[in-house]
Amino acid sequence: LPSVGGGLDPSYEALVGLDVHLVLMSPAREAAAMEARLETLGIGMLTLPTNTVADVYSAIDTLGALLHRRPAADELSASLRTGFSELEARLAGTELVSVLYVLGSDPPMTTGGGTFVDELVRLAGGRNVFDDAPAVWPTVGFESIVARNPDVLVWPRAPDGSATLEQVRAMPGWRDVPAVRAGRVVFIDATSFNQPGPGMVDSARALAEALHPEAF
Repeated sequence: LPSVGGGLDPSYEALVGLDVHLVLMSPAREAAAMEARLETLGIGMLTLPTNTVADVYSAIDTLGALLHRRPAADELSASLRTGFSELEARLAGTELVSVLYVLGSDPPMTTGGGTFVDELVRLAGGRNVFDDAPAVWPTVGFESIVARNPDVLVWPRAPDGSATLEQVRAMPGWRDVPAVRAGRVVFIDATSFNQPGPGMVDSARALAEALHPEAF
């Protein structure tokens, strides 16, 4: 598909040239300004929150109606629900593994409770050690990480990235975390896991296999 620029700063000339009728957008501070500019060009914009798993189901339903693809949307939602149910059944009886999900390394940033990442960690048989954080995507200190003592660090890695356990152990602060010293760091595909959408079941299953290999 042709590129139209960045997600928050697209080329409006490219959108016009492609005869775009509608722009789909995640909530962002730039959304209002984008919508106003698009309106002057006769292009509509629809904002779709995807903060939680429930939001993803809602987005699928909305797009199914908008694009006149209701049966396909219903089938997709049903397949996601079935996948999560099958994963839950497979993990029944396993003990939760306490997890720190590393969204940023310097400074440390993670997920609070109620986000789709927090939900996927739980669906994978984990417990987010910062699920009580007051912020949705909190920046945390190494002292608080050590105090909460996660069993496992989940470290998203970009497809072209080369993060390794040795590199994490060499990072100031991280090398003092017991899970890092013990080598309990799970590297996952950031591209798939950090994007809420149809790949959520596969992401949760991949994490579950890492946290509970005995169940697979």
